[in-house]
This record gives sequence, structure tokens and C-alpha cells, in this order.
Amino acid sequence: MILCLVDLGVWDGLEYNGYGCYCGKGGYGTALDATDQCCVEHDNCYGRAPVEGGCNTLDTYLIDYDYEKTTDANGNCAIKCKAEADYGFFSINSQCKAFMCECDRKGAECFAAKRGSFNPDYVNYDKNGKC
Repeated sequence: MILCLVDLGVWDGLEYNGYGCYCGKGGYGTALDATDQCCVEHDNCYGRAPVEGGCNTLDTYLIDYDYEKTTDANGNCAIKCKAEADYGFFSINSQCKAFMCECDRKGAECFAAKRGSFNPDYVNYDKNGKC
């Protein structure tokens, strides 16, 4: 989703993992910029998943969900997550699937909106020493 919405190549997209104090594993401290704040919001969404999305802890990181990638009127990528009701009767954890897709979609949209704040100095940031 990030690659599509932010219009990045694979290698550029990987720069978000380990960015700032919150992007990637083990976020804490104070967000360094608007891009890092997107990761705070994404982490918070994942944190709400067990209660609001009916997910167990492993589901939040491992569940496979469906979404449709389209193009909006301006020619930009758009993402539409499959709704819980559209997974069908026999689908397992459809509530969690829909919730996690929305977390990731909103996170990717935040990265796209805040792309101008992306600072290369915060890629692979030393969380332990500076956050």
C-alpha cells in the first residue's frame, strides 16, 4: 500500500522500516516529524486491534486481508479495503481482516500526505540512543 499511495519504488519504501523513533519494531519516545507521527498513529491503531477489531495478538501482524487498488480521478493510486461483510460466511476473522486493512490503509495515506516531512537523516535511526 505504501508503494502505491506514496508512489515509491521497493527500495524507497523500505526506508520507512526503522525510520525515526516509531517506524518499525519497538517505537517509543517522541515522534521526530510528521512522518514519524504517522507511525505513532499506525502503532496506536494496531494497539486497538484486539478490542476494536477482534484480533488476537498474532493476527495484528500476520493476518492476510484483501483490498482493491484503483486510480482516482486525478490519476493517483487509491486503496479500498474489503469490508467485513464482504468476506463471506466461511471467512475466519473477517472483522480483524477489515480492521487491519484499514489501519494499514490509513497509515499509507498518512505517509503520502506527510511525504514532504521525510528526512533521510532519520532512516535507520538509533532508537536506543536518541529516542
